[in-house]
Amino acid sequence: MHLHDLPAELLGEILEAANDPNDLRALVAASPNCLRVFNLFRDRILLSVCLNAVEPEARPAALAIGHVPYIRSYDDLPQQRAFLDEFFGKKTVFDPPSKSMDIASFCGLVCRVVYLVDDYSASAWRLLQSNADKAGSSLSPLSTSSPSETPSEAPLDTPSEIPCLMLSRAERAAFQRGFFLFELFARTFTAYRHSLSERVIGDEAQCSFFLSRVQPWELEAMGCVFLYYQQVIYRHIRLVEDNFVQWVMEAPSLFRLPTSDRPSPQEIREQAEKDKAVGRPSTDVQEKLADGDWKFFYKLDYELHSIDLFTTSRREIYEVTGLFSLLTSLRSLYVYRLMQSDDDPAARVKLVVGADLNFGVGSFFDVAAHLARAQNPSLRGGTIDNRDNNTSGAGFALFRPSEELDFEDGVEDDRALNCALRERAYVFWDAERLKDAKTAGSLWQARDLPLEETRQRYNNYFGPSVQERLHDIGIHHKDAYPLFTKISGTSLYSDLYS
Repeated sequence: MHLHDLPAELLGEILEAANDPNDLRALVAASPNCLRVFNLFRDRILLSVCLNAVEPEARPAALAIGHVPYIRSYDDLPQQRAFLDEFFGKKTVFDPPSKSMDIASFCGLVCRVVYLVDDYSASAWRLLQSNADKAGSSLSPLSTSSPSETPSEAPLDTPSEIPCLMLSRAERAAFQRGFFLFELFARTFTAYRHSLSERVIGDEAQCSFFLSRVQPWELEAMGCVFLYYQQVIYRHIRLVEDNFVQWVMEAPSLFRLPTSDRPSPQEIREQAEKDKAVGRPSTDVQEKLADGDWKFFYKLDYELHSIDLFTTSRREIYEVTGLFSLLTSLRSLYVYRLMQSDDDPAARVKLVVGADLNFGVGSFFDVAAHLARAQNPSLRGGTIDNRDNNTSGAGFALFRPSEELDFEDGVEDDRALNCALRERAYVFWDAERLKDAKTAGSLWQARDLPLEETRQRYNNYFGPSVQERLHDIGIHHKDAYPLFTKISGTSLYSDLYS
């Protein structure tokens, strides 16, 4: 019997049994009858498929996300604390969503996590299977290399030489739990909400009410997700900068200053007065510098045009890490939209510049995680729950750098020491995969990188700023203002990310 000959009730059962949203999409696209049945029982089928897609170990965190209380004022704090007590008490598995809007939201979350898990695991697997001699040779969010460059000292295997990755059930469960826990954490501590004080969303609150209550490997799994999100954000900020420079260089009125001709506005005025006093004609360069209709990027007021993200001053390490940390607090929805903007530079610009409109220097997760490890020795490693021989605790126990190095100099060294390991998703692989010599060798190399090398590699920012790259460029205002309008971001301070 053909698929389209089956009764609607049986087709509905078949659709509900799918365990991947992509499989459901394929069935609905392939059969008009499946599409008709899906439209009749949309909510029931969507909820069933999304629950099937989430491994049982990750399901409590996934379902809890939809129950996070929204804090409108300080009066709502007891409700939030009670929710966290209930979640970490493990006495309750929260109910699945029942309303259509909530089911659609849950389905969107599951689809994003499935997509991000596949991308992160594939990226980590390529690093593990590369024939690099140095485990730290890959790019990091704070590397000084260009994202398009492959380090000469670490040639990668060609794709045909890298074996296909098939995640085990235990590995998929570990990846999903890490992503869902981070999503739950970010929904609980909405770092972009300036109306809430440090005692509500600050490092101490993040540590005391959440991070100090998770298992050691779970805290490290969240750290891996945190780094992965930062890498995605880093890559797209670089792409936005490249897009902006390209658009400027394509302007019809493009004018390049001689290297020595970059005077300050005061010097321009003084020179013009001297030339006028002696009757000396102005040069073309002087006329353009004195003409208010010309915009030169070395003296542009970037803040006025809401693009101070492009300035050299924003290259300071604490500015960079603060911005990256806070952008990760926008969670999977923001990261997924960035990744889907690869074919739409204008949308990518609005996401990056718009996000930057609302943020100052701050911290989210990494400082609080460091506090949690410092206050609770059990979170530093060595106390792994091994009831299941395939838990990802094995990777954490085997490869994590020693606590003496980790806690000597603070969060910057923790970020550096663990970055190469976290790029390789070391905490998620099961015990069977860690027996592979090539996989284990790559992780040992990543673990044993010298501290000074990791500091230099992972605590440096990436390359010259837009302001430096355009230091000798000017364009006429008729080209400049359409460009500034093109890169104007849309504020992300809304309930879309709350």
